[in-house]
Amino acid sequence: MKKENIWPIGITIFFILFVAIFVTLLIYSRTVPVNLVSKNYYQKAVHFQEHIESVERASTLKESVQLQYDKTQQSLALWFPKQKTDSPTEGQINFFRPSDSRMDFKIPLKPDTEGRQMIDLSGLKTGYWKVQIEWKTGREDYYLEKPLTIQ
Repeated sequence: MKKENIWPIGITIFFILFVAIFVTLLIYSRTVPVNLVSKNYYQKAVHFQEHIESVERASTLKESVQLQYDKTQQSLALWFPKQKTDSPTEGQINFFRPSDSRMDFKIPLKPDTEGRQMIDLSGLKTGYWKVQIEWKTGREDYYLEKPLTIQ
């Protein structure tokens, strides 16, 4: 009885399975959406030192920006500290969703004369958000980031 050699068949099946798995993973990786933290990541890296200085300036304020989330009315109240200068506060408020960048949005900073701004959050999806506040008073830039959990 002649013994048949099965090594060529085994090697051929191994390479066919390897190529099939590789092609499957390649197709899968092309269909999964990539949610980067920021679309202009490299541009932000260039201005990172300015960002660090604005964070330090905001942390040295005598009074910090206060956030108060009202669950029943689905609103967020922001109180801005009184600054040394009389120039108007300008800037924006970024709502950053770490789990899905497609839900991120920005609104302009428009505090009233008391330094208070109310934001309606009734259309927001529940979960963890980061409120990133960038504002300018006079010539000084400020940046503050606070967590927010919508329930």
